[in-house]
Amino acid sequence: MLAVSVIVPCYNQGQFLHEALASIEAQTFRDFEVIVVDDGSTFPETIRIIDRLNSHGTRVVRTQNQGLAEARNSGIRQAEGRYILPLDADDKIAPTYLEKAVGVLEQDPQIGIVYCEAEFFGARQGRWQLAPYKFPDILISNNIFASSFFRRSDWESNGGYSAEMMFGWEDFDFWLGLIEKGAGVYRIPEVLFYYRQHERSMAREIDHEKRLNSYKTLFRRHKDLFVNNIEVLLSQIVQKDPLTGVETRLYRSQLFFAGDGRYSESHSADKSYLSHSWTKLYFELPRSITKAPFSLRFDPANGLAVISISELTIKSVSSGRVLWRAADRNAFESIEVAGTANKLSSAEHLVVLSYGEDPQIYLPRIDAEKFQEPLAFEVVLHAIW
Repeated sequence: MLAVSVIVPCYNQGQFLHEALASIEAQTFRDFEVIVVDDGSTFPETIRIIDRLNSHGTRVVRTQNQGLAEARNSGIRQAEGRYILPLDADDKIAPTYLEKAVGVLEQDPQIGIVYCEAEFFGARQGRWQLAPYKFPDILISNNIFASSFFRRSDWESNGGYSAEMMFGWEDFDFWLGLIEKGAGVYRIPEVLFYYRQHERSMAREIDHEKRLNSYKTLFRRHKDLFVNNIEVLLSQIVQKDPLTGVETRLYRSQLFFAGDGRYSESHSADKSYLSHSWTKLYFELPRSITKAPFSLRFDPANGLAVISISELTIKSVSSGRVLWRAADRNAFESIEVAGTANKLSSAEHLVVLSYGEDPQIYLPRIDAEKFQEPLAFEVVLHAIW
């Protein structure tokens, strides 16, 4: 029995297939097969490209156009591998993804889903800032992308991908099904998956009504999972102060720390806070970082917000002695704002408009070598939406 079957659905995206297949062929782990599923393509060039693949030894499954869920199912039914990796025709993987994922699955039979960190390429580039998997938080937002490994036996016991998810989110539904059955999740702390960005994508084109219908279908299909963890849903509901009538929202902030200037989810911490009130967030910094010059990046919110920041401080955990502080306009001018955020003008505060999932505030590089004390980062902020 083969170790891995890589399933590549393709619907009229033949122009990208070579790059996807080349990334599979470059794998250091060689015990795999590739199955390309032609999901009823109509573009002549895509049909010709897939015809050539068939004649060169890649297994090709041809179906009528059924959509992504059934295209993946059709390929997996033909698969011979113990482990499955779906890979969309326009994406690609790093050479060691198979090797490292199989190592995790072979070592721990309790792990049912293995994925990694990821980057965008194409129309948009840079790190895909997905929060690490955490249960029950995944009930609110799927942070496991479709190109993740799972066991063929788990696909069978789960009944495959559901065709009920007609507007997308079939991978979200599939992960919840595996998690519901006790599957553990492991994220390899390394960028091994590359997600192509187009000017338009199916995920962005799902409108509010379709998202609502998809979420209702998820709830119905995994009702016990949602009901037994209802507190995570309640924490996200818009809350209205009965005295002031002000609606509040729960935001998530994240602090990244790096000694080498490279930021990753594995070297970060997060805090949540409510909008419409001044809040002080406190993060203790790891000693492994603060023993040498280090950098901090603070992502103030996970979505649309205007955030006012009155103070940013790095100080001693024990004594409160301040190593660095920004609390006036002159200091704020030296702070870089990037990602899905813009700096707005203000006489008193650092004011940031967050308009996406990846707003970034970069602090100047800090030299703590002479400080010789455990350090903490504090930020005083106020968000509205």
